[in-house]
Amino acid sequence: MNLLRFLGLTKKKTEKRQINVAFEYGTHLPVLRSIVEVFHPRGVLELGAGKFSTPMFYQSVKHVVTVESDAKWIEEVAKTLPPREGFSLVHYARPGISGRTRLNALSQRQKTEAVEYYQHLLAKNPGLDFLFIDHVSGLRAFTLAQLYDRFDFIVYHDAEEKGYGYEQFPYEQSGMYFHYILQAYVPHTGFLIHKKFSARLPEFLRILERNAQAYVIEHYRFDLKDLSEPRANTACAG
Repeated sequence: MNLLRFLGLTKKKTEKRQINVAFEYGTHLPVLRSIVEVFHPRGVLELGAGKFSTPMFYQSVKHVVTVESDAKWIEEVAKTLPPREGFSLVHYARPGISGRTRLNALSQRQKTEAVEYYQHLLAKNPGLDFLFIDHVSGLRAFTLAQLYDRFDFIVYHDAEEKGYGYEQFPYEQSGMYFHYILQAYVPHTGFLIHKKFSARLPEFLRILERNAQAYVIEHYRFDLKDLSEPRANTACAG
């Protein structure tokens, strides 16, 4: 782990190892795992399929609806997830919109149509009480603002990135929720928990701390290279 870069103390650009990429893509896992472990949600609406989040939901939550805009990525994720009752991988694609489409590139109509589609899925799948947002970057903040109050648990990834528009979230209107951002590592993860679960919040925070520490250990194991052994002499005799 490049500690200086992690702390933002160097501007030198270093080449990412695969393990670093995996770490960044999955920094939401401690929050997701902790919510599932403590609160046992009935069902999840996952916006944006992932190689880390989707298998975790598949294994741990009875009812999962995962929505993804990239058909090839759905195929990749589905390779390790056999069909089962209560699990759906839904392809929802809109012309000209990809996972990287930013907030200012979307019209109000495009954002509204997407949210209306998610509401349609909710009507078809009653009982979903957990929303995970990690999909088209330009849709995330709008989706969060429009749908959060239909769920007991909401998690959104890349919470430190202003380009997603999360700073526009109406915090003053979300008084029925505890609202946190896990900043232990980058990307950050924001999450809301309905206050009707206040009695279990201390337990949840303890479990989250444990899972957050375990996540780092899981990806950055002790690695010791021994340089004390003499190197083989590869020089050719002349």
